[in-house]
Amino acid sequence: MSGAKRSFHAVLQFTNAAAMLGQLPALLEGATRAALWVEPGLNSAVASRRLLLAMRAACPQVEWAVLGPKESMVFFEMEPAVAAFIPVLAMQARRPGQPRLAHWWQARQQMIKLGQLGMHAWVAVEYVEAAKYHTAKPGPSPLFATLAKRIARHHPGAPVLRCALASPVALNLPAFAPLQLGPSALARATAMFRAWPPTVSKHVLVLGHSEEATVVLQARHQHALTTLPAGAQALAVVLVHAPSMLVMRLQSNFPNWHFLNLAECLGVLAYADRVMGNAPWVTLLMGEMGRLDRMVLDKTHSQ
Repeated sequence: MSGAKRSFHAVLQFTNAAAMLGQLPALLEGATRAALWVEPGLNSAVASRRLLLAMRAACPQVEWAVLGPKESMVFFEMEPAVAAFIPVLAMQARRPGQPRLAHWWQARQQMIKLGQLGMHAWVAVEYVEAAKYHTAKPGPSPLFATLAKRIARHHPGAPVLRCALASPVALNLPAFAPLQLGPSALARATAMFRAWPPTVSKHVLVLGHSEEATVVLQARHQHALTTLPAGAQALAVVLVHAPSMLVMRLQSNFPNWHFLNLAECLGVLAYADRVMGNAPWVTLLMGEMGRLDRMVLDKTHSQ
């Protein structure tokens, strides 16, 4: 379906970004502020940023507030059209020691307040795996569906749109803008590379993410070291989605590895002269920054 279907409490459903962008100027006529809802996951964050670039071109008068997981903020921190980023508590893990009931209550109260925001329009972006794209349920996520009900109650005239994309890079933008990183991404990377000799190339070995088997991470590390040029220095990086006992154990067993969250990982990749790590998510991040030419392709290191 390339057009839109109105259902789920007046949510306009799109499975074609081009169709949505074609109707957007009419739907947002006279609007000056709108909200972009970003679902959890790296692919959803990348797809949302790309769609935001296209929506900014289609409706330059609109100022956007972005709502989503806290770790997705790095993709919008330097975007001039974004006035604010609001972390959605219901998408976050509980704080250490926080009771489940307290976390649920805070998340519920926030959702009530979000539904009362005076936005002229809402757009939700959701990444759906290509293999499941044609069989996925047509409705929005349960969390956004709940929010849509509140929006319809408080602001019945505000259009609510949801766009499902089968690929985070499905939008062929006429003028793609590489991702610009802000302080949240560059602060730690700057500190890490401050003592790096200026004449020595910065090699970064992306071993994987912390949930993977330790023996797999070790094997990748050993192989990557054998492929480095003579005399080269390298940083070994592991992506961490959330602090855990496993991460603490890995940090203790491998003190020379750097365990970074998504923003910090992006910062390190932005400074690197050469990046080894052929996992799809590494390629995706390097592509968003326009740095694919810095990747060292090695099939034996891929995931």
